[in-house]
Amino acid sequence: MPHLTNFGYQLVGGRLLPSKHGAAAQFMYEDSSGTRLTLYATKTLKNETTAFRFFEAGEMSAFYWLYDPVAYALIGEVERSKLLQLTNVAYEALNRP
Repeated sequence: MPHLTNFGYQLVGGRLLPSKHGAAAQFMYEDSSGTRLTLYATKTLKNETTAFRFFEAGEMSAFYWLYDPVAYALIGEVERSKLLQLTNVAYEALNRP
């Protein structure tokens, strides 16, 4: 699980959820102003690695990627450049050898 405290986000909770391919994990982070981020991870049937992809809908934005059999998404109402920085931190923490 990534630590985002250096960027002002504290872990406030997590959940195991059902997904199409088994269990999924959801971790919720919050900064001092109440802005929340959610990191979602679920197993996939694809064993591949992709670059980060960006998605935006209204105020909400996300970076998502595949790393071997796991799909990840970091989602929040955060400026794209800051979200990318946080996504890099999450990627490094989740995919260390």
